[in-house]
Amino acid sequence: MYFESCFPIHSFTRKQKNNKWITLGIKTTFKRKQGVYVLSKISICPIMKSHYQHCCRILSRVIRRAKLLCCSNMISSSKNKSRSLWRIIRDEKGKSGTNNQTSTSFKSDNLIINPIQIANAFNDYFINVADNISDQSMSVIDHALKLLQNSFPQGFPEMINIPITEIAIVCTVNSVNNKNSSGFDEISNKLLKS
Repeated sequence: MYFESCFPIHSFTRKQKNNKWITLGIKTTFKRKQGVYVLSKISICPIMKSHYQHCCRILSRVIRRAKLLCCSNMISSSKNKSRSLWRIIRDEKGKSGTNNQTSTSFKSDNLIINPIQIANAFNDYFINVADNISDQSMSVIDHALKLLQNSFPQGFPEMINIPITEIAIVCTVNSVNNKNSSGFDEISNKLLKS
């Protein structure tokens, strides 16, 4: 009962992005490119990989040209050209013109529930849960472990360790691009390869 009142079922329809520049030829080419991608990943042959890269270049040029033609037609056929231009810019940036965020509240047992307050309560709980658990006595933790073991008497399956060979590691390191920039580990790809 509490779950249904806190999380009511909402049905919605996903709004499709109306890309007028996508033609049947572009859709067909994209599907063929996906097939070539799968073949290039399966195949060891470098010709397949270069063929996939060639397909990507052609498709990106066709898409760029189709977008250009569509935008040119929209601007030339509109009465207010600057408004049409800014609409195209907003669409390309992925921003809509209106703010569609609505504040919803739920009513359960004459109690009005605000989702933002619920989210804040969950955040406060999960931020402080580690401190609260460490403050509790070990008997409560032992009781929780017994309940968990009683709930799953068959036990948990063990993780399967996949053996990693030295050759696989060397191939992976050699496939990394040569870049001076580092990631989160602050180790650059050139340093890794040396």
